[in-house]
Amino acid sequence: MADSVVDVFMLRLTGAANDAQPAPVVKKVFAFDFAFADKLFRRENIIYLIEQKIRDDHDSTKKRGQYNNFREKFLSLAEIYPDCEIKAVMWFIDDSLKKNQKFYNEQAASEKFYRVNVYILYGIELFTKIFNRLDIWQEICGHLTRNKNERNNEILFALRRLKRENFSLFNKLLNSPEYNQLRAELFPTKINLNRA
Repeated sequence: MADSVVDVFMLRLTGAANDAQPAPVVKKVFAFDFAFADKLFRRENIIYLIEQKIRDDHDSTKKRGQYNNFREKFLSLAEIYPDCEIKAVMWFIDDSLKKNQKFYNEQAASEKFYRVNVYILYGIELFTKIFNRLDIWQEICGHLTRNKNERNNEILFALRRLKRENFSLFNKLLNSPEYNQLRAELFPTKINLNRA
């Protein structure tokens, strides 16, 4: 859900209804396939490469690999589109975890290429620093909140039905120690469990 909502709003951010368009797909260029870029589009003379990650929680080996992969993509784009400005963004949707922020920012700051701007951004920053569209971020958050509330209501309905139709199973799931981990993952706030 989150990815499809973000895709819809990315089109609006870039003015896709007007003049933005996907950058032409280039297959197997410089040892990688641009089809693996999370977001790649062009507006006028700017190529936007957005590598979208959920959260910045990689270990030391993975963070290096992530950055090197990202770097290979924006350097290849710079070679393919020498007359375009490249805005390369590694974007972490969840801004509450910034485990490797210092590493990523140091890597980005060390990149000095003509017409290539490298950004490491978290949460809202993509919308305020690159597109200057806080309204889009707020709209995305609104959609995600509504979706979460709808799911919460569906879960509550299912729990109440389970309680009504199979109380012994409901009671076992609620109180048995063997289900502690499952309860913690599915009901971190315990709100729906308490309401059921």
